[in-house]
Amino acid sequence: MNFIEPLSDIYETDKEITAKMEIPGVKKEDIKISATENGVEVKCEKAGEIKEEDKKKGRYRLERTYSGFYRYFSLPENVDTEKIEANYHDGILELTIPKTKQEIKKEKVIKIK
Repeated sequence: MNFIEPLSDIYETDKEITAKMEIPGVKKEDIKISATENGVEVKCEKAGEIKEEDKKKGRYRLERTYSGFYRYFSLPENVDTEKIEANYHDGILELTIPKTKQEIKKEKVIKIK
């Protein structure tokens, strides 16, 4: 399989993680996104077929192509994978992954007995 890793920009703010990926020439229905608490996987397969026939000259041509895009990236612990939003427009897939409020852990001093 000829999977290509799409060009990606991933950046993080205090409230969310945003990932933008270039996935040109595919339909949004063909993009599959799955998320776990550890990471996000984006997979897209595309197939094409070119068929030319010239009966007068006795020529027949049939070409098939099959390729796809694949990208996996890890997520930090403080994200809410249940609320991931995805938008696809003009060949750009944008994922918005909200962060959860992370409790600040207080330091505890432990005395040796």
